Amino acid sequence: MYIVPIPVSRKESPLRENAGAVEVNLTTEKIADINEKLGQMEIFSMFGGSPVKK
Repeated sequence: MYIVPIPVSRKESPLRENAGAVEVNLTTEKIADINEKLGQMEIFSMFGGSPVKK
């Protein structure tokens, strides 16, 4: 599962700040830790009750 942010902004500065997130470097261990924690999260339906696909 992946969480993909969709940055939306009316001003340029927040958009540039969001784009700066691609500069974050994560170790393999940190990615594994994040994936483990994401696997423990409960997923709720969104967008008008459409079923969530895993």
